[in-house]
Amino acid sequence: MRKLMFISLIIVLVLCQNVIAKDKVILTATYNKSFFETRSCDMVGLNLEIFISKNVSLNYSVLLGGDGRNFALHSTGGLVGGIHLLGYALDAIAEDDGESSSAFYGVSTIFALMLPEGVNLHLPLSQYVTLVPYIHPLGYDYFGPQETLSSSLGLKVMYNIDDKLLVIPQIGVSLFYASENTTNYNLGVSVGYKF
Repeated sequence: MRKLMFISLIIVLVLCQNVIAKDKVILTATYNKSFFETRSCDMVGLNLEIFISKNVSLNYSVLLGGDGRNFALHSTGGLVGGIHLLGYALDAIAEDDGESSSAFYGVSTIFALMLPEGVNLHLPLSQYVTLVPYIHPLGYDYFGPQETLSSSLGLKVMYNIDDKLLVIPQIGVSLFYASENTTNYNLGVSVGYKF
């Protein structure tokens, strides 16, 4: 099992090195305003896009905020799942109940952390403007005492200020899988950098 964990780690490192070597990463600082029924929530955080082809990128995000009374978190579902699996892996190591369960949880943690929130499609309109429709079916949302997996659809408009600097307004709608508040509308703006 240690060999499987080692091979998985090598594969992840090679993939990451290959992506970074091709200038295919966008990192943005994001502000998002979410509207649920009669209340709203301000959130700030980071968004990461890793391109898997010329016009398709995988999306990862972490946003924190609240409405003044309740804490809110939006994240990639794989990040939350990976943190839970890491807890199981650490428990298995502490209990020393065998190499196989800790290695299994370790490999599962790596693969869960690699799961994107969703996919973005980049449609260039000009040298400076790109439309980016997105679908993110693997989100996670926590608001006050409620937590749920979520899915979101929307549109970003990516403005290239120069070769590396971006300004990105966006609009979208989120659907919560296990909540009475099933629909959430989002407006946001991001400032990003291409690596």
